[in-house]
Amino acid sequence: MPIFERVAADFPVTLKTANYTIVAEDIGTEVQFQSASTVTATLPSVSDVVNGFNVVLRNIGTGNLTISPVGGQTIDGSSTSLLSVGECRWIRNDGTTWKTISSGISNGLALGAGRFQSFRLRITNSAGTLQHNIENSNNLGASSYVSGISGASPTLANTPSGTDSSTDFVNGAKISSALNQRLILKSANLASMNSSVAIICSIHYNDTGTALAIGPEADSINVNGTTRTWFTLHYNNATTGAAFALNTTNIASGKTIVITVLGFLPDYA
Repeated sequence: MPIFERVAADFPVTLKTANYTIVAEDIGTEVQFQSASTVTATLPSVSDVVNGFNVVLRNIGTGNLTISPVGGQTIDGSSTSLLSVGECRWIRNDGTTWKTISSGISNGLALGAGRFQSFRLRITNSAGTLQHNIENSNNLGASSYVSGISGASPTLANTPSGTDSSTDFVNGAKISSALNQRLILKSANLASMNSSVAIICSIHYNDTGTALAIGPEADSINVNGTTRTWFTLHYNNATTGAAFALNTTNIASGKTIVITVLGFLPDYA
């Protein structure tokens, strides 16, 4: 069946309350998942369904829905994808992999598989130790507007800066050991997801004495044994363009940098 043989209004609907494996007969339908706990929609191998196979997955429960292709295959470049409460995803097999055609979120804006993000990220020197936190732009703490960063917390925590390949994130972030002007955020794998990522950054507060510019990037890095394309922030001197190392020399005791991040990122998975 061609992708557009059935229009959205004509999608037959089935309801699942537990883990379910999508089958060939689900082509052109909407499969809704209703569960209070996390459930998984397993996608078949792309070779087991026709090129152009498409299905809508919708989470109408109160727990998360994980989309998981079989056999090490991927969806939008990642091994899994997460549908939060109220989210739906129209996906297809293009003959080689699974990709999102479009998505929708009942409680927010979407761009492809990306959900609207709006948060502030603070780095401060607390008595000689760099600490960070991530909170809503409205200062009300963590919420769905920070869904793209796993572990994000409004509580200040020491910012790790050890060797990337053997040092884990803390509260969703770490300073890169390879490029110490780069802050790595614990995001979904952004490889092959350019259509779902659109971010702008601005300086909200900075008393370091150096004018700064922040560049959002997507970098492939091994962090604590996991290599993926993470969402990163590069700090540079706004006047000279030189790298601004995130250390206690450039950010002296009692000094703080707060940036606002606004745009779209896929939910962490």
